[in-house]
Amino acid sequence: MVKILDGIEVAKDIYKGIKKTLSLAKKSGYKAIPKLVIFMIGNNPASAIYVQQKIKTCQKLQFDCQLVHLQEEEISSTEKL
Repeated sequence: MVKILDGIEVAKDIYKGIKKTLSLAKKSGYKAIPKLVIFMIGNNPASAIYVQQKIKTCQKLQFDCQLVHLQEEEISSTEKL
């Protein structure tokens, strides 16, 4: 039988698990804070929306987040890799 997943509920469960893990880590003296660094090259509107959602998620989960936004002409194709 096929089960249809509710993506929003699955995401909420994952976020709860992450928050719980971080809380336990902090209580046990773990001082490092997770950090997401996003490299965005160019000005693709769809990419900008995706990146903004990642930043919002980091804020909800109390992660550090840093956006490094580069223009296409600032970086060579070799450096992109």
